[in-house]
Amino acid sequence: MLGWALGVGGGYALDSNWALTLKYLYADYGSLSTSYTITNLGQAGSTTPVTSTGDLKTNTVLLGITYRFKGF
Repeated sequence: MLGWALGVGGGYALDSNWALTLKYLYADYGSLSTSYTITNLGQAGSTTPVTSTGDLKTNTVLLGITYRFKGF
């Protein structure tokens, strides 16, 4: 499925080697819907329609700590 995503993030240097990062990502891939019919075996000719829908969206938060080695 096609969708879209939007994110933001940033970092903060604690000292010359250590840094904290925080990122947020929202992604929306729309929704998905399906329907089908279940035949009830106990009753002749009896059926039950079933419909299912779902939104395909995510919210992601990433928190990280980074160590920078000397010489890089």
